[in-house]
Amino acid sequence: MRKSSHTFTVTKLLLLAILLLGFGLRLHGLQAQSLWRDELFSVFATLAPFEETLGHLIRDRVHPPLYYLLLFLWVKLGYSEFILRLFSVVWGVLTIPVLYRLAKRVGGHTVGLIGAFLLAVSPFHIWFSQEVRMHTLVVFAITASGWFLLRLADGPSRLNWLGYSASIATAVYTHYFALLVLASHALALAANAKTLPALWHKFIRQAILIGILFAAWASLVLLNSGAGELATGNVGWIGRPHWYEPLLTLVAFSTGSTIDQELWQNYINAIIFFACLIVAFITTISPRLANKQAISLHGQAHFRAQVLWSWLLFPILITWLVSLRGFPLLNISIYMDRNLIVVLPAMLVLVACGLFHLTKKRPLLLWAALIVIGVMNGQALQQMFQNPDYHREDWRGALRQINHDYQPGDQLFMPFGTILPWWYYGEGIPYQVRPREFDETDFSRQVTEIAAETPRLWLLSFSDNTNPHGFPAERNAYIAQIYQRDPFAAWLVEHYNLAAQWTYAGIRVGLYDLRLP
Repeated sequence: MRKSSHTFTVTKLLLLAILLLGFGLRLHGLQAQSLWRDELFSVFATLAPFEETLGHLIRDRVHPPLYYLLLFLWVKLGYSEFILRLFSVVWGVLTIPVLYRLAKRVGGHTVGLIGAFLLAVSPFHIWFSQEVRMHTLVVFAITASGWFLLRLADGPSRLNWLGYSASIATAVYTHYFALLVLASHALALAANAKTLPALWHKFIRQAILIGILFAAWASLVLLNSGAGELATGNVGWIGRPHWYEPLLTLVAFSTGSTIDQELWQNYINAIIFFACLIVAFITTISPRLANKQAISLHGQAHFRAQVLWSWLLFPILITWLVSLRGFPLLNISIYMDRNLIVVLPAMLVLVACGLFHLTKKRPLLLWAALIVIGVMNGQALQQMFQNPDYHREDWRGALRQINHDYQPGDQLFMPFGTILPWWYYGEGIPYQVRPREFDETDFSRQVTEIAAETPRLWLLSFSDNTNPHGFPAERNAYIAQIYQRDPFAAWLVEHYNLAAQWTYAGIRVGLYDLRLP
């Protein structure tokens, strides 16, 4: 009895320490980086009456409305970068104890603590915990739904069904990719329909109810856009995936997106995670290949394993298949790791299971592995917090520079689609939106007309990070080669004097003297 009480106390203290660590890492440097365009869309959406925001979400077909409704209430606290991002921090931190509960139900206290630690120090999850976007809310909800589903397998109750239905509905109304996790739950339950018939039949009824609730939103989207527009979507900028993208997704989940991809040692965590996943597969799906007592999987062990593996693999594979060129009926790519973040909890629980098995009865080895993971994640976090090459697009720095050196009469050219950064950081500087496509004749005429009125022209160029895994190398290369890649900047530097230039994360600011040399 004393031993059990002592273990319970130690577990609580360790979980509290992990929770505080996760909170500190997510709070650190919360307002150090500029808001980027997607975050600014979230902020801007809260300024209009909610019915207008709802109409915009329906027309653009990008996201369901729940996150924006909650953010609409949250911004009553203020519009500073810190307050805005704190909303995501809250959901990110709350996910840690929920993931502990999920992992504990799979493999006991130790697996629960390992899983909670892996989430607490995860660079990938920390990055999105510091964005004014819906990703941490959907991860929280989807993690809770997985925990309630495993509880239902051990003993259906009204409270567990209520928890599952509420959490999965929250996830679905927050992010469309939650539907893939719901489908993965259905796959696991269908595979166990004979052994868990009551749970399977009840799940079907609950899924139909959730479907009816979601159909109300889906019908509004379809009626306002049409099935043809829905098939192309507002995601034309996302590139087609290569065959190896799912592997790189698991790498990004292991290491974060702020590592130097040229250094092999930055993949140590990925190697550890892949090894743990292999061991977890052997000990959960194929127990005959391993010691059956190697890992403590209580109750409906095989079902729990199937839930986790289908949760991890099904959304990734379906997204990859749909995004391949030539997939029937759809002409879009939707493969982005930030969308697939819904599978991160399943991956971390499976890694925790594998690590527990590898280090069972060898606590020093377990501590050593966790220290290595912590150190490598610490390096990725250092890059995230301190190295501008890995920061979000620095609209704050760029527009403050223009504000500082702006003279009356100056003309500012902003790229197409940058009204929101100017609205938040521009401080009222007059500007023109440069044409979306470069036409030398039209641009030459436009600049000549400007030169007749003012000798100074500002040109702001930027590059979004469109890498599906968030690695910023391509974005940084574009900015470094701006006079080869941006035809507007190339034309101006060829015909006029470049008086000054400044480089920020993802952005180049050029000041041109329009007086001919």
